[in-house]
Amino acid sequence: MKQALRSIFSALLAAACLSAAGGAGVFALSAVPAETALETLRTLEILEGDGSGDLRLEEAVTRAQFAKLLAAASSYRDEIASGGAGYSLYFDVKSAHWASEYIRLAAQEGWMTGYADGTFRPEASITLEEACTAALRLLGYNTSDLPGTFPYAQLNKAEALGLRKGLGLERGEVMTRGDCVRLLYNVLVAKDQAGQVYAVTLGYTVTDGVVDFDSVIREGIAGPFTAKTGTALPFTPRSIYRNGVRAESGQLQRNDVYYYHEGAGTLWIYTERVSGKLTALRYRNGVPSSVTVGGTEYTVDPGGGGTLFTALRDTQKGQIVTLLLGMDGAAADISVCAGPFVATNGDRLPFRPDTVYRNGARSASSALMEYDIYYYDTSLGTAWIYTKRVSGKLESVLPQNGRPETVVLDGTQYPICSEAVSKQLEARGENAINSYVTLLLGVDGEVAGLLTGDEVNGIFYGVLQSWTKQAAEDTAAVYTRVTVLCMDGVTRTFTIPRERDYSIGSVVQVTAKQGVLDITTAPTLRLEGRFSEDGRTFGEIPLARDVQILDAGVHGAAALLRPERLAGVTLRQEDVRYYTRNSAGEIDNLILDNATGDAWTYAYLFACDVETSSSGSYLANTVANYSYLVDGEVTTIANTSWVYPVTAGGIALVQDRNDGSLRSMRQLGAVTLDALSGTAAHAGARSYPIADNVQVYLWKNFSYYLTDLTAVDIHDCELTGWYDTFSGPAGRQIRIILAKPLEEAS
Repeated sequence: MKQALRSIFSALLAAACLSAAGGAGVFALSAVPAETALETLRTLEILEGDGSGDLRLEEAVTRAQFAKLLAAASSYRDEIASGGAGYSLYFDVKSAHWASEYIRLAAQEGWMTGYADGTFRPEASITLEEACTAALRLLGYNTSDLPGTFPYAQLNKAEALGLRKGLGLERGEVMTRGDCVRLLYNVLVAKDQAGQVYAVTLGYTVTDGVVDFDSVIREGIAGPFTAKTGTALPFTPRSIYRNGVRAESGQLQRNDVYYYHEGAGTLWIYTERVSGKLTALRYRNGVPSSVTVGGTEYTVDPGGGGTLFTALRDTQKGQIVTLLLGMDGAAADISVCAGPFVATNGDRLPFRPDTVYRNGARSASSALMEYDIYYYDTSLGTAWIYTKRVSGKLESVLPQNGRPETVVLDGTQYPICSEAVSKQLEARGENAINSYVTLLLGVDGEVAGLLTGDEVNGIFYGVLQSWTKQAAEDTAAVYTRVTVLCMDGVTRTFTIPRERDYSIGSVVQVTAKQGVLDITTAPTLRLEGRFSEDGRTFGEIPLARDVQILDAGVHGAAALLRPERLAGVTLRQEDVRYYTRNSAGEIDNLILDNATGDAWTYAYLFACDVETSSSGSYLANTVANYSYLVDGEVTTIANTSWVYPVTAGGIALVQDRNDGSLRSMRQLGAVTLDALSGTAAHAGARSYPIADNVQVYLWKNFSYYLTDLTAVDIHDCELTGWYDTFSGPAGRQIRIILAKPLEEAS
């Protein structure tokens, strides 16, 4: 937490100061930024605003107000309260005066003195020399320590100690509240008469002349808390940070993690979550200290205490959980997910989720198709759906004796995460080995379901992804291994006992029966028409209830579609590559030709360097370097001779499904977005649909970081949308959104 608090404040206090002060230029800068000085004094509760939180930094400070500031900056800060207490040391300060206690303390400690006529003059404005004299006395310096006469001795000593850093005032000038902020911050980091840094004597840490914010607010910060529906703060915050970025809205949504410092008037809100299998839980001194989920270890926020620690102790290894992350990415709360479940035809989630992830990416639809693997968390209002499947010959089950934990399919090991799958394999025994099966994969690619026997027989249509030839070990025969993305979303690998050549990206028909396979190229069948608004008919032809739709791009790229994805879309003949109809005349298989653009991989290109060198008049060598983000991960292609017609910004990628090499880059279109509503983005009078798996990047600390739309304050950011310009009639969706805070954008 220490590093998190330090980074939050050092990176973001400029915005806080401008908001509180009403603008720049209120007081001069010095070695320590003015905004740092201001936020420190406000957090320490040395400086307070009025009833509306306005700090009024331009106003002159009276002697009574300065006495209060000195008390708040002293070791007596928790002992003195405003309001009279029956003491009257000066003729013009009655016992009921609001500052009588502060004035009494300042006089008794020798920080400030009255005048020869027995008055204190509490409403008189304090001057530079009076304030410096009081500050020196607060530090323990007496007149005997100052060579010379008043006020020159005091002003010279204050200059030597650094108390006047950032103060552009001369003798006799009146101190404003902004000037007092600078002076008192300088007092905190100055050395007292005994040679100690003054803030250290008050229990704070000073590093390189700066008060460590962790030491300032660590004891005063409350949290983490997990927001419930209708949760409200006990105060109105003046400074709000959402996922580390300054925000205007402090509204809490269900399951937001939040912290606050009531004295400083600051609220921190975090919305990041991670889901996966819990594999390790470490303890220190008997309490949970870290938890490993999805292969990543997260520190447990010690402020969570009670409820979080109990929940962690009750959570079993191997369970699928969601961590709610707080400051510094620490685990602030945990929720256990239900699942995995295998969907059958007609299955629906038992509740209406607020958030849906499909294969790890945000999705607008919670529809379940047969053999989908799904998990859900009713407390978080979230569902996770997985459609990843692999098919092939089951080579072995491990361990060979005992409860099955791993299966080996065509040389690849897959861990089992479902008790039902383990029992299913135990029941089949030796009969399972060398049989043709389909694995239904859930979170972390683990086996959550298993299809065998008649479930994997039949005719499959799909798009050919890759093929390789290999020689048999004991004969001279050559086999061909073909990978096909089938209409049901299963990527199946078929081994053909003969040598054949195929075309990647072609539509094929696979007939499988008891391990005997036949693969043929399907003919081109065109069709045109408009999908109904409910996605149930195409032109005049109804769609089967279990219709399967693929959109095939180039080089084998393909995407599985739901019927509602095409609702209201008109397709031309060239948009359709193949279709079949069942016995009722309904379309049950439909393969499109890049009608949606969903088959492409989308990236944000942040570095693009092309260098051309020549030798003589005819020879030239071109070298290109590309660096881009895909789902937050950085990929760099260096020293390639291929030059693509792209510049920094949103791009679309096509990779060879056979060897993974990059085959193409295309530029996306850019548009400045005015608003977001539901699943649409708006730019003036024009609207663009937002893709289910849109990538959202937030600019922070001079870099873009992957986040979620819910974590972006759209009123406080400049939004740029990147959309595909090259796909068919169901394309032109926003694929990437860049969010840059307005203060950064300007």
